[in-house]
Amino acid sequence: MTIIMNGYQCYLKRMTKVIEKEVATANKLGYNLGIKLIRGAYMNEERDLAKKLDNESPVWDSIEDTHACYN
Repeated sequence: MTIIMNGYQCYLKRMTKVIEKEVATANKLGYNLGIKLIRGAYMNEERDLAKKLDNESPVWDSIEDTHACYN
């Protein structure tokens, strides 16, 4: 039995879709997916880099949005 482990930075807006795709791929290819949800590890750095590059912040705009990503 193959197990693939990955950590997901759930404070990022794109993670909801990424996790859905990862689970679908694991189901399709028949391996077990181990998921570690990470809360805020590089949140400030992500915001600062986006601002520096004049991009929209990839981080959820509120704590409520961040919490919703975990549910």
